Amino acid sequence: MLPLAEGRALVVALLLLGGCAASDSKREPATYDPAVHARIRTFNVNGAAIVFYPGKTCTSREDALTASHGGYSMLRANRTLGMPVPSDTPRAYHENIVVGAQPLTIASSFELPGAVKVTCNPFSVSFTPEAGKDYDAHLAFSNNRCGIDIREITVTEQKVETKPVRSQFASRCSDLQPR
Repeated sequence: MLPLAEGRALVVALLLLGGCAASDSKREPATYDPAVHARIRTFNVNGAAIVFYPGKTCTSREDALTASHGGYSMLRANRTLGMPVPSDTPRAYHENIVVGAQPLTIASSFELPGAVKVTCNPFSVSFTPEAGKDYDAHLAFSNNRCGIDIREITVTEQKVETKPVRSQFASRCSDLQPR
């Protein structure tokens, strides 16, 4: 049991961190139009933050749109837009609206400090979502490597299914400039 003062400090710290988990939707379209937009669900698991770079095939300090905050954002309510939910969807997620038929770069990073430090910093991929389609994306670990898995979500005969989406590695935009 924590002493009262330490317990209060912990509660205040958690509330402040929870405030950091608010969605950054200042550049996200306000309403979903399937003729123009796609929807993409990002998972708030393992403390991994996910950032979108709409209209880009690379990452930069500008133009970043936070899709999912890492850390304690998994304690906040899901942000839902009515997307179909596959059975393997984690309980903590955010659904986002993006412009279809334009490139989208997704970046994520993860660090777990401790006796054995686990790091996956930063990893970025790009793909072009199609208007009217639904996707999900998350930081994935396999064979001691990290990456970002993107899947298209479809509904067939009342069953929600997913299929992998091809993506390309995305570097920093400044790396693509001639020197």
